Amino acid sequence: MKIASVCRGMPRIVGVCLAVPVVSLAGWPTDLARSGNDCGGCSTVQSPTPPSIAAGQKSTVSVYYTCYTPAAQKVTDTLAIGLLKLPKGMTFTPTTTSANQQTNITISTTSETPPGTYNVIVGGQGDNCDYFNQNVAGCGGPSLACGASGNGNWTLTVTGPQKPPPKISCAESSHQVCPSLWWFNGVTPQPGFYLTKLQATPTGESDYSWEISDGTQYAQFSNNSSTIDTKGTNSVEILPKGDPGNDTPVPTVSVTVTVKTKDGTSTSAPFSLNVRKPYELLARQGPCKAPACDHDNARGYNSHIYYKIVDQEGMLLPQPVQLNEHFNDDLSNDYPGNNWDQPPNCGPSLYCEAFFPPTGWDDSISVHNQSLTPAPQNPGPLQKPPKPLGTTRVDHWSGTWSIGDGTPGKGITVQMNTWQRFQDHGRHYNIVSPLQ
Repeated sequence: MKIASVCRGMPRIVGVCLAVPVVSLAGWPTDLARSGNDCGGCSTVQSPTPPSIAAGQKSTVSVYYTCYTPAAQKVTDTLAIGLLKLPKGMTFTPTTTSANQQTNITISTTSETPPGTYNVIVGGQGDNCDYFNQNVAGCGGPSLACGASGNGNWTLTVTGPQKPPPKISCAESSHQVCPSLWWFNGVTPQPGFYLTKLQATPTGESDYSWEISDGTQYAQFSNNSSTIDTKGTNSVEILPKGDPGNDTPVPTVSVTVTVKTKDGTSTSAPFSLNVRKPYELLARQGPCKAPACDHDNARGYNSHIYYKIVDQEGMLLPQPVQLNEHFNDDLSNDYPGNNWDQPPNCGPSLYCEAFFPPTGWDDSISVHNQSLTPAPQNPGPLQKPPKPLGTTRVDHWSGTWSIGDGTPGKGITVQMNTWQRFQDHGRHYNIVSPLQ
């Protein structure tokens, strides 16, 4: 076969033409003299040259099979692609192609493919062209090595399995609040149920270096910085830094970790946290099927006003949280001769110690001292005989509700309203929530 005649005028992808060696293999024709065609003997490798594949990964190369008549006319043919002497676990697609056109071959490996360098024979077989045999009738003559790679083989290098990059996830202790970061208007320390903790895999490595790569105006690490090295500890706490605002969708923070191992360093993909805050109090139904329920006692009444707490997107807060009431100094008497005192913020302790479920809590307005003027009464519907709730106003004052701390006025203020006491019940009026 005169390979020089085949290469002459042949399309070249990167200018490399590989002369295919003479090979006799079972299952492949050794004589295509019946065709009378010059069977071709060149293929080109586009990229990479030679391919290098990590075990378990894929790589793509391009080949070009030629098929010409003795008169240098292209011949149409469909060829079965042959890559021979492949190592264990290595396969390729597609398995067929057309002569005289570029074909991309994807070579796949598995994690069981042994690392090493392999000399793979590249061939193809069709009705008119046989790239495994160059000595068919009409194709005799001296061979010609058409490129630095030599005689038509590919040298494939398989490296060890490629280790996956580090991965960030929510630590188990934060699974109720993560992947969110909660802002409580600078409350420190961060409320315990709302502490966001991240962890990285793989574990047990020598160094973990964390970075807030986006959203640094909203978040920081415990060192008040956007970067921290936790040494051999694969977890980190991330703290809120600034108000995320009221817009939706809520802003996000991106965090990456670079892990140092005995094999080198690798950086994770960014992990996103939504930045949220308590935003609004919504009325909810109490056990009486209304937003306010009234109860009697031996000396007066106890009224409950029911709420739930949501964030900027209207989602319920995920965990119990402290909250507080803060009364303004504007007590106004509505009943002449009234001697009812304004109650202290959060009761006698002046601190709201309890953690309240955001799915439902209530404010209690209670008066039960018969020596007061006017004397408090049982709620009208609970009197005997029952009657409508009374309309006698005794006093009122304004104030706010804040979320995230038990200290009155501390945390995020989410509502302002007026506390109105009647002789037989209490209510919230002039409610403004959220506060814009």
